[in-house]
Amino acid sequence: MTTGVPGVGVTPHGPSSRKRMALRWWLWSAVSVPPAILLHELGHFAVMWGMNVPGAALHYASADHPRSREYARAVIDGDLAAAAEITPLWGAVLALAMGLVATYVVVFLCCYLSAKWKAHPALVAMGYLSNFRITAALWILVHPIFGITVDAGCDECWLARLTGIPLAVWTLPGVVSLVWAGIFLWKFFPARNRWVAVTAMVLGMATGVASWAGFLGPWLLP
Repeated sequence: MTTGVPGVGVTPHGPSSRKRMALRWWLWSAVSVPPAILLHELGHFAVMWGMNVPGAALHYASADHPRSREYARAVIDGDLAAAAEITPLWGAVLALAMGLVATYVVVFLCCYLSAKWKAHPALVAMGYLSNFRITAALWILVHPIFGITVDAGCDECWLARLTGIPLAVWTLPGVVSLVWAGIFLWKFFPARNRWVAVTAMVLGMATGVASWAGFLGPWLLP
């Protein structure tokens, strides 16, 4: 019996079939972690590389240059003139924004390919994982309610500091992506064993993040 959802295929019934399905979702969800992270960082890096920023480098979970910490400190202190002497502000804004754009493009492609080509677990997992990054911005956004001040933060936070545009405005596209893609991709889980697949996906993501951040990423792109 099929699920009735294009690309999902046959719904497993027996315990052994469910185990195979869960293992498949776990494995491909883990595999989806490095590209989901790197495609976002490549958006940042591409702009820095295009601007010929000295020492611009792509790392396993970031893109920066030798004076990144000095630059960040100046921005946090509100000394944008000092920051601009290190990196042009327009360039920094563009680099930050391109990371977000890259993420939104990845999410859109995951949704599009799942609908038009094949709803592969890796695509579904990458769509959800890429969107999950917006939760950091949302958490920081509600901090003032509890009287908490955050110096460091997400890409949206830096964009708010550099442009003066409120953080809530920068988070809006991410919220739209999170809600829309979350609902859209939900139908591509196996209908009869949806929560088994969801659980396997979450565990796979956790495995992938731990593996990538713990040893594989630092080994490949320190």
